[in-house]
Amino acid sequence: MAAASARPFGTGAQRLDLLAYVVLAAALVVGAFAFHHSRQMVEQDITKTLTGHAEHMREALVMRLQAYDELARGFRGLYYSVPNLDSARFTRYAESLDLAEHLPSVHSISFARRVPHAEIDAFVDSVRRQDQRGPVDTRHFSVHPPGARSEYWVTEHVWPGRANEMLGFDLGADAARRAAIERARDTGRPTASGPLRIVGDRMEKPGYALRFPVYASGVSLA
Repeated sequence: MAAASARPFGTGAQRLDLLAYVVLAAALVVGAFAFHHSRQMVEQDITKTLTGHAEHMREALVMRLQAYDELARGFRGLYYSVPNLDSARFTRYAESLDLAEHLPSVHSISFARRVPHAEIDAFVDSVRRQDQRGPVDTRHFSVHPPGARSEYWVTEHVWPGRANEMLGFDLGADAARRAAIERARDTGRPTASGPLRIVGDRMEKPGYALRFPVYASGVSLA
């Protein structure tokens, strides 16, 4: 009788164990599904957040580039309206824009003129005779680095005064700069340089030079 009564009890225990395993398996399946679903939701939230940040950065970059473009177009219009622009007028125009407030990322603005070799001496003399009432002293203006070249792309005007070491610098003497200038000249579109070291920047952050072409008034772009 004892053996006979023990068998039903043992069978019930096995059923309870089996039910426990089934419940445990179901719990694990539900837990795994919940974990997978939660992970998908987190990943979607992260993706949406990153996408939003990326879109915001893209829009900010587009707006910044548009501001640079408008700034360059303003200076180009200045050259068209004042053919014999000197450093004093260039500086007054740049300072009137209050760039430190509206475009603080602009470190400097410069204008380089293409000068054929045959005209370089006359060009240097004309710069030295400019109006000296501005903050830039051009009485000792010279082209550097030295050397005879078929043509020069000489920095004639520069703002602000802390960038005066660029005055007279021939951008065409460097192959990378010359390539960017010629690309802007031939396409009519602005071109960007690679990362540059900004002289005088205490943070030593890399900078970039955006070059915009300015054509002689009345000359066919073809």
